Amino acid sequence: MGMKLFVIGATGGVGKEVVKQALDSGYTVTAFVRDPSKLGMEHAQLHIVQGDGLDKNSVITAMQDHDAVICTVGGKNLGTSTLMSSVTLHLIEGMKQHHIDRIVYCASAGIHNELKGIMGKLVTFMLRKVLADHTKAYESLVESKLRWTIARPMSLTNGPLLGSYNEVLNGEAPKGYNIARADVAAFMLKVVQDDQYVEQSVGLSS
Repeated sequence: MGMKLFVIGATGGVGKEVVKQALDSGYTVTAFVRDPSKLGMEHAQLHIVQGDGLDKNSVITAMQDHDAVICTVGGKNLGTSTLMSSVTLHLIEGMKQHHIDRIVYCASAGIHNELKGIMGKLVTFMLRKVLADHTKAYESLVESKLRWTIARPMSLTNGPLLGSYNEVLNGEAPKGYNIARADVAAFMLKVVQDDQYVEQSVGLSS
């Protein structure tokens, strides 16, 4: 494959799976992490860069010489946050500076207010502050004119990699209630080289 991936949010549940599966598939991976000890991986094709996603200069410097960006940065709790949208602005700036045009971003189902019914409305309300931050990140990517894809997983589980899952486009609600983090990672790696997913927001469920 020979593709060089810049993964930010690599110590989270989805991020770790992205790094692991990417290395298994022959990618070269740079994992940009605050705490390298949380990654717990070593590999000849893995480069670990310690830094904070909110430190714009360190993000931009670390991004040089990569082919694509995978962002799995998640909120730490359900409170008000600008973490994801701030990190995304730094990524966009770095991508433009280093002429990287492909990014796959892991958001959450609900960013298009697509979850219907009583449960859907309840989940959307509970996650409203997190969804607001992801929505800002999504809007920044749309405005960036870069080649972006958004993954919108339903509730994340630590289940095994199934390799089969439901995808829905055009901001529609996913059909199931959850999906394994491993399958979200598999989707993100699948689409990073697939042009038909460019400028698509894809709902995911098992």
